[in-house]
Amino acid sequence: MSAAKDAFGGQSLSSFTKNQEALRNCGKLLTFLITHKDSGPFVEPVNWKEWGLLDYPKIIKTPMDLNLVKVSSSTQQLLERGNYV
Repeated sequence: MSAAKDAFGGQSLSSFTKNQEALRNCGKLLTFLITHKDSGPFVEPVNWKEWGLLDYPKIIKTPMDLNLVKVSSSTQQLLERGNYV
């Protein structure tokens, strides 16, 4: 592997730049979604106990809310796996 690819996590400069641009665009999209007037139910985790949704953890194996995505250190991993959307 070349020194240039080592510097960019095994990617060429062009691939690295495209990934960085995609990550910035995902951040912009996430900010838009969090601040949208209809995003309320998706910003914070579902309070399933308070709402009496006792089967929620059985149905939803990996709960996800927009704030979790925002602060998650795995945002880059989500993007790389194509799971951001």
